[in-house]
Amino acid sequence: MYLFRRQLLVRGDPRKTLPWAQDMAALVSVKTALPVSLWSATLGAPIGSLVFSTFVESRVALAAATRGLADDPEYLDLAVAGQQYVVAAPEDTLLGIVHNAGDEYQPAAVGAMVTSTSAVISAGKYGAATRWSIEVADLVAEITGLPVLFGTHVGGTIGRVEWVQSAPDVAAHEAAGQQVNNDSRYLAKIDEISGLFVEGSGQVLLGQRIA
Repeated sequence: MYLFRRQLLVRGDPRKTLPWAQDMAALVSVKTALPVSLWSATLGAPIGSLVFSTFVESRVALAAATRGLADDPEYLDLAVAGQQYVVAAPEDTLLGIVHNAGDEYQPAAVGAMVTSTSAVISAGKYGAATRWSIEVADLVAEITGLPVLFGTHVGGTIGRVEWVQSAPDVAAHEAAGQQVNNDSRYLAKIDEISGLFVEGSGQVLLGQRIA
């Protein structure tokens, strides 16, 4: 399984930019038969960052589902209309899911919060870092009761990996953060991280589903 995301930065009247983004998510969902979610980045990215995301079974399935968009008039008209709002080139990422910790991961509902934590594995530490990453995902899922996805990036920086965890709302998201930060097992596991990842490569992005 893969998690595909397209992140872009918009500027302008939110009474126009958000309806445009919602229309785009709805249209692509219909055209591709892939359930596209729209997220607003709340922390860790420039204000106005929006993310479209969907899960796919394979890269072949993703290519087949999106092939028709290149010459679809409705999609192209909406993409052209969005050029007045989009101020930076969109960036696509594809995360190959390696491990699902906890219960089966369910697509987040509107209003849900997500934490995306990524880092780059140090040279020569791929095996050890991957094992540690799976272990910490399992531990966080156990502590919080919320599933955690761990995966590796296809394309982009070599060795970048990512953990993704969603919570049903802001309160549950905050509670999960407090649970892990007050758990001695988690703190001990974090102390094992030395040397496994490139120093300064860690990034945390928080977002909320808006459509």
